[in-house]
Amino acid sequence: MSQVLQHYKNESTFNPYLKADINEQIDARIEQKLQERGTRVFWHRPSDNSSYIARDPTATLDDAKDDPEAVYGIKVMDYTKYHKGKRLKEKYGDTLSGTEVDVSEIQPFEPEFQDLAVRYRDMLRNWKNGKIKTAGVITSAEYSALADPVVTGELLDLTNREFTLEQAVTRQNVDTKTITIDSITGYQASEDIGENDVVDTQNIGYTSQTISLKKHQIHIAWSGWANMTNRRRDVVADTQRYLDADWPRLYANNILNTLTGFSDTASTGGSWSVIAGGAFHSTANPKTSINARATAIRAAGGRADTLVMNSKTYDAMAQNTFMRQAGIFNTGSPVSADGYTPRAVTHPLLIGFQIYIDELVTTGDVFIYDRRTVLGLYGPTRTVSYYDERPNLRGQLVDRWFNSAIRTSTLGAQLTGAET
Repeated sequence: MSQVLQHYKNESTFNPYLKADINEQIDARIEQKLQERGTRVFWHRPSDNSSYIARDPTATLDDAKDDPEAVYGIKVMDYTKYHKGKRLKEKYGDTLSGTEVDVSEIQPFEPEFQDLAVRYRDMLRNWKNGKIKTAGVITSAEYSALADPVVTGELLDLTNREFTLEQAVTRQNVDTKTITIDSITGYQASEDIGENDVVDTQNIGYTSQTISLKKHQIHIAWSGWANMTNRRRDVVADTQRYLDADWPRLYANNILNTLTGFSDTASTGGSWSVIAGGAFHSTANPKTSINARATAIRAAGGRADTLVMNSKTYDAMAQNTFMRQAGIFNTGSPVSADGYTPRAVTHPLLIGFQIYIDELVTTGDVFIYDRRTVLGLYGPTRTVSYYDERPNLRGQLVDRWFNSAIRTSTLGAQLTGAET
């Protein structure tokens, strides 16, 4: 097919009966078709948590409004079923029957993809169990002159994944690039009125704001000849591994920037770690500042249930003499040592609060808010694998739409100067 298209492309350049601009349009259209032949675009649809193959590789989210199948063309799998099956295997392990395992692993795929899923799964199992069939058996004693020394068995992954802020907001999945957020304010009953009195009528109130999701992208590419050079590592495969590695940092930075939209006030009494001279106790009580902000949030109709700070500020609070009265070694959940588990703790003197520790937060800053008022807006994901046959170039591109927003600014506050 490509040879036919290329033939017509070459012929059109020399067609004396067509104007130059028409020739250019034909060339551009043929070039587009050649590119589309080697392109497959996958979209993740947040509303049903499923992945689709786009019918039109060039379609955008705007096209989905008029023609949803251009973007969400062929359904591949349902991630909700996938995670349900994964949790089932983690819970029951080897006690599951073969049929139950097959259902949990294959059922998430649509019928037309289940056969491929079975073959791919079986191939991976055979590879892990050393059952891949080969034409002949070669032992480790043979071809010793061609052996390469092993330099290291495992790479040290230096990607930082210690981000917690995504856990500190209310997640909302959206299918569009813009979303309108409505909030409602109720009315209060009147108390202690006369026996025959009738109070004035009251109404509810609405507030609205429109938020646009931001597009974020990662793009990698490699020559078709990249692996013709012998290397200790598969550079292409290692590069592909990191397509999803940096999203948590990007989302956390976005959320932190949103949290700074709360009004800020200085910590009452200054730094939480300062000890009064000769008094052997802290000069500032963290609860004084936290309770003052919590009272204001409740007065605005919210509930103060979330604290965000970095580890140095948390240590200053936990070691503060006013906060140690319940026992410094009883200040919350253990912190994961692997650096990959979000760090969320509690404190016995801060009833009702979940504390999220993230090192992106500036030392001394503490965010206090109603978790419902801070939204993490997760839009669609577009994944493209393409091939340009003329230069023998391959690549992958991932688009993600995300943003965060504050519904009501009075339901949160920012403390500054809690630690130096």
